[in-house]
Amino acid sequence: MAAGFSPSALDLHLDAPFDEAATALARGLAEPAHIVGNSMGGQLAIHLAALRPDLVLSLTLVSSTGLPFHLRRHVRNTLTLTGLASMALMVRRDLFRNSPFAIVRGLRRLMRDDVRPLLRQLRVPMLLLWGDRDPLVPLVYANEVFAEVPHAELVVIPRAGHMPMWENAPAFNDALVAFLRKTDGKVAR
Repeated sequence: MAAGFSPSALDLHLDAPFDEAATALARGLAEPAHIVGNSMGGQLAIHLAALRPDLVLSLTLVSSTGLPFHLRRHVRNTLTLTGLASMALMVRRDLFRNSPFAIVRGLRRLMRDDVRPLLRQLRVPMLLLWGDRDPLVPLVYANEVFAEVPHAELVVIPRAGHMPMWENAPAFNDALVAFLRKTDGKVAR
């Protein structure tokens, strides 16, 4: 299932509030699952885990949004070769799937939502996967999420930006599979 700027079998719209989108996503889950969310999908996954912890066996946030943005952090990372490549990959993909207006509306919604209170209440096993050169959600945000959820694990993917699953798939897959093996069988509370 996808959300955010990607097409979805659940027909989640960019203008839908996160709690409404999380409710729709929960209806689509037939049983508890390990949830992995990238970028805005991570922000939605946080809402899902807070709304329905009984459906979330573990939560993996990949370069997740959800914390207040600081423009200076983004500019510094974007002006690197890896940052520019990661940004181009993401923007090109999203522009082909959505209108610029839908992207602006979605970004506005994304930036108004602060998930820190939700993160503090989560008790599920959690993995934070972040590209070391993410221009959109720089690594400093991973450290801020980790400060809110000290039981989480943080793995930084080298030579990767905002889409570490594409930009360094071997390192991403190794980290995710190791986490899922370790958490398999643990039940969310």
